[in-house]
Amino acid sequence: MTFGAMKRRQVLTGGGFCYQAFSPKINPWTIERIAREYPSFGLCPETQRNGGVQNGSGWDMDNSEDYMTSMFAGCTGNRIILVDLKKVLLWIDDLEDDVVDSTEKAITRAYCEKWVGYGKKYIILDGHNTASTIHYYVKGAVKAQEADSYGHDSFVSFTELSDLEQTRKLTQFGCQVVTLEEISRNELGQVFKRLNRNTQLERHELRQCIKTKLADLIRLQANKNNNPLPIKGGYFWKQVFSAQNIDKRCHEEELASYAFRLHHKGTQDVNHDNLDEFYETVREPRQKDVTRLKKVQSTADRIGKAITDWTKETDLKQPRKLDKGTARIVLTVLDQITDLGYDLIKGQELQFLAWVLKTHTTWQSESKKEKFDDEEQKLLAYFKWTKNFQRQVYYNR
Repeated sequence: MTFGAMKRRQVLTGGGFCYQAFSPKINPWTIERIAREYPSFGLCPETQRNGGVQNGSGWDMDNSEDYMTSMFAGCTGNRIILVDLKKVLLWIDDLEDDVVDSTEKAITRAYCEKWVGYGKKYIILDGHNTASTIHYYVKGAVKAQEADSYGHDSFVSFTELSDLEQTRKLTQFGCQVVTLEEISRNELGQVFKRLNRNTQLERHELRQCIKTKLADLIRLQANKNNNPLPIKGGYFWKQVFSAQNIDKRCHEEELASYAFRLHHKGTQDVNHDNLDEFYETVREPRQKDVTRLKKVQSTADRIGKAITDWTKETDLKQPRKLDKGTARIVLTVLDQITDLGYDLIKGQELQFLAWVLKTHTTWQSESKKEKFDDEEQKLLAYFKWTKNFQRQVYYNR
């Protein structure tokens, strides 16, 4: 625990239960209240996938309908965890710097004010699948199993129920909601990591959930937006990853790998453990690395947009995506021409991409034909070198 606020949490006396340090309010919320409040829940892309029943990486419809059926049978017991933004703002303004340091206070204040400005009352920290399922059940999009007058089970939507049964469902069912009122931004990230330790999250989602200048740089440049709405990926990364993999932050991990190589001057291997350490130790990248990364990503996005525009002009329904290895080749070439002080001529993006792909294919083919006496030369042969680019974890040389 490296943040100032966490030091206070470790010395609380008198015991406590269920996030006691964060001044929780624990109450049962009815289906009616959850559905009514759901539009005021902010789903922060710094910590959460888009998720939800309405999106690709959350519960699917079967899971959502099973959940509602189980709720009405009295077989659910999960909870929703929220952060009350206005209460946190009141708390943070009254704190002394020796409780939460001034930098963390400023980060927390800016974070909460941004989301309040977006019209949100809460940040949903856990239970988004539950909340979205309940919300869409009331809207009629999610069904639940009901016994008909003959005792036969069938899936019925909320809108198909009688007024009396609708009222019963709205007021007599729900789940526990924990509302945290005194929590800093990076404590929020730490709680999210603990909550999801046994969840099948990608490791990069856990890296990005702690707010640092490095995490902000990667998020902003990989997505080219500063928007609270779900992360969608920039033009270039949309040509590489599916929407589902973008939601899992795969594109951010690729850009973080490039940032790692910049920081270590291209001499070290990139793997998950090294990236974990990179995020822990390099909170703020060097300015020269920031400038170079922005330039390379901006040029890559020009190429991605050119592909998008060309696809529309040619009316291609499902254009073939660049594989991850090819994307790494393109980034590496862009990095080299940026380092040499050159820029890609506007309007020549597709021609440049075609040249890179053709040259890569030619060099790879010719390299395979070469016979090397020296073992080191053989290891550094072009086809051997670029073969590493296709690997899932490593991003070598």
